[in-house]
Amino acid sequence: MAVLLRRLRAHLHDPYDFPASRITSEAAFEECLDLAAALGARVAELGGAAPVGPAERERMRGLILEGLMASAAENLCVLRSGLQSSRG
Repeated sequence: MAVLLRRLRAHLHDPYDFPASRITSEAAFEECLDLAAALGARVAELGGAAPVGPAERERMRGLILEGLMASAAENLCVLRSGLQSSRG
């Protein structure tokens, strides 16, 4: 899961940095996001949760994407505040 999330974050940071993300297109990004949701569902099942249906898997996919976007926005804010403080 960590590898998938790291690749997704790298792609969101710079979609053209293929060596960092190993994601070459938007379709590959979607596939990676689907894999993360499927893996999350499987981990939950192994933990004793009931198997999830398509609607729940789509919800999980959305939550993963929201988390990635929030992380990207937070990193951008930290970067901007660092630049402003260095300018004095």
